[in-house]
Amino acid sequence: MSLFKKCVDLNPNFRKPLDIGLIWEGNYWDDQDVHDCCDVDWDTVDILVRKISKSLHLQTAPEESGNSENPKNPQKILIFLPKILQLPLTILAGYHAGFQVSIMNPLTTKSKILKSVILAENPKFLISVDAFWQAQELIEVKNAIEPIISSISSTQLLIIRHVSPNPGVPPPKKHFPARRPSYRTQLDLHDGRDWEWSTVMAGITVAKVPEDSSFAWKDDDVIFTFINENGKSHPVSHTELLDALEARKVGLEAKIGNNNHVENFLVLDFPENLNSLVDLLIPWYMGKTLTLYEGPPNYPDSSRLAQIISKHNVNMVLGESSPIPNPEYLKFFKVPSLKFIESPQLSNYFKS
Repeated sequence: MSLFKKCVDLNPNFRKPLDIGLIWEGNYWDDQDVHDCCDVDWDTVDILVRKISKSLHLQTAPEESGNSENPKNPQKILIFLPKILQLPLTILAGYHAGFQVSIMNPLTTKSKILKSVILAENPKFLISVDAFWQAQELIEVKNAIEPIISSISSTQLLIIRHVSPNPGVPPPKKHFPARRPSYRTQLDLHDGRDWEWSTVMAGITVAKVPEDSSFAWKDDDVIFTFINENGKSHPVSHTELLDALEARKVGLEAKIGNNNHVENFLVLDFPENLNSLVDLLIPWYMGKTLTLYEGPPNYPDSSRLAQIISKHNVNMVLGESSPIPNPEYLKFFKVPSLKFIESPQLSNYFKS
């Protein structure tokens, strides 16, 4: 069974279509307890991964010859996304479609490094966002990419409208920092080079009864490449990922034991190496709900993580997480659903 089938197969005994497969919690929060969040059922997760997979085979300029099975030099895509709900969906879609996926973190990558990577990797698509918030800092990704990509005709942009308003919508009378949409940024698209995510996805249909199978990767094929803030790349083969996922699954199942109420995993870390990619995919690999939080763990204060755990009934936390200032704030919210913490720092905080 392929990784794609392992992660989203709608087996009613294991993964029911209308159960929740993905929860995303945005950066925004205010004193009136207004949150930016959404949840996605398994049926929709399956459809979205298939749609994204098909979108990666869109014709671009210059003309592409297409992907043959297990080519010597497979086509590549570069994922340059923060921790939004499209991140795990696109990672899995790239695998499903037969593209070698490079992953970079837009929160830590400088423009000079991004340009050198695009020139070296020559990806078919750079998949990114218009902008995203980290606390009250607006990081305008599309504007930073623009001068880089304008001189590289072979790479196309697939851009998610994550922060900017839709055209023609009048701005509010008051600006709310960290809230979406932000009228302080716009998504400018260039014909023939920029593809707007929602428009592309709206034009793609997938069969109600899936008939397409996952791309047939060989064991030693490099399927993912992690590129750090210095431009250094770390390739991962098909076998390495599958072996690491299976080992992680066995370890977590031994830890969980007969506890049948561990269904929701909060994953803290961006996928910047094999271990953190395994953490991102392991909830789906085990048929559990994946919960992602986009913002920093101390915004507006360090109680935010406890609030998310409480709000979404998280049962397990995965990831190292950065040091949390004022950890006593984690006591502001009760977390009765939390059973296991695979984060040494957080484990100490919640036990203290």
